[in-house]
Amino acid sequence: MPRIGRVSGGHKVQLEETAKALWPYDVETRIVWDSEIELGGVDLVHGFGLNPAEVHSCRSSGLPVVISPIYWDCLLYTRCV
Repeated sequence: MPRIGRVSGGHKVQLEETAKALWPYDVETRIVWDSEIELGGVDLVHGFGLNPAEVHSCRSSGLPVVISPIYWDCLLYTRCV
């Protein structure tokens, strides 16, 4: 969740609570607030507010990327209304 992770709100709460809910299933999570994403040891990227270049970078590294619709930054996309 680059750029917006430092802003409080429901998007941040959902991300943190999703990570916490996965712990009992032995799913290790890493929350990253910076645009520099360290992909070592990562099996899946769950993006909140990733821009197209960040998604492409993750996918180019062979990682599947899922995008959460809870946060959509229209400033990143030219087709928003």
